[in-house]
Amino acid sequence: LVRTTCNSTAAAEYPQVCKALFRRQRPGAYPADLAAREEALKQLCSVSLDIISLLSATS
Repeated sequence: LVRTTCNSTAAAEYPQVCKALFRRQRPGAYPADLAAREEALKQLCSVSLDIISLLSATS
């Protein structure tokens, strides 16, 4: 369960890291399609972390 939490937390941070690296290499506007994927990943990670929290609380 700890490993799953770490993986989910890392995945939740990935979009921010990706955006920062993208902007370093390509100054300018961040592509809208990447921003949409970033938002979807944030939501997915949020749900997975909530599920993990619920499972941890019942263990």
